[in-house]
Amino acid sequence: MAKTSKPIPNRTVVNKKLAQVEDLFAQGSALHQQGKLAQAQAFYKKVLNIQPRHFDALHMSGVVACQQGKYQLGCELISKAIHVNQNNAIAYNNHGLALQELKQFDAAAASYERAIALQPDYAEAYNNLGNVLNELKKLEAAVASYERAISIKPDYAQAYYNRGVVLQELKRLEAAVASYERAIALKPDLAEAYNNRGVVLQELKLLRAAMASYERAIAIRPDYAEAYN
Repeated sequence: MAKTSKPIPNRTVVNKKLAQVEDLFAQGSALHQQGKLAQAQAFYKKVLNIQPRHFDALHMSGVVACQQGKYQLGCELISKAIHVNQNNAIAYNNHGLALQELKQFDAAAASYERAIALQPDYAEAYNNLGNVLNELKKLEAAVASYERAISIKPDYAQAYYNRGVVLQELKRLEAAVASYERAIALKPDLAEAYNNRGVVLQELKLLRAAMASYERAIAIRPDYAEAYN
């Protein structure tokens, strides 16, 4: 018996569909970069209506949901993206951020660790892992994670600031001051660093220096109630 030949796909139709999907995603991405979240989300949904397993549309749709404060939805969408592609470090980092907002700290830590395993020089993931370890009261591990972030990205002001917060909690006051001062040197408008440095200087009984630090925080952020207090 002669075998029946398989249908030959219409490659013109397939290519047009792929082009349409990529064009829709590009429009959504452009709107996303402009901060037009609702419009961007609408384009990502159009992509997913055509191609439900489109990794970038799932991932970015999840990011938009998180930016809109819809962390559960964002977590679910990014999880679907990861199911499509389990080798994208940025997706794991963003998944960790969503889980962290949902107070699922152990799961968030695991997600950041997966991001780091995929991309060992991922400074932001180390910083975010440090934040979760701080929430879990694993303070020494948090300090180590911030220091790893700093070793990868020496101008990472936020990591210096975050390390200062944990060092302050550990009562390593001089080290905390040094960490805040490094954050300030890198980002002179970081009002929180001036305020926290003032708190530590006050604990060290360096009252004039503490007052000057609070005043600098207020100069940067005139509505900074904590610094006035």
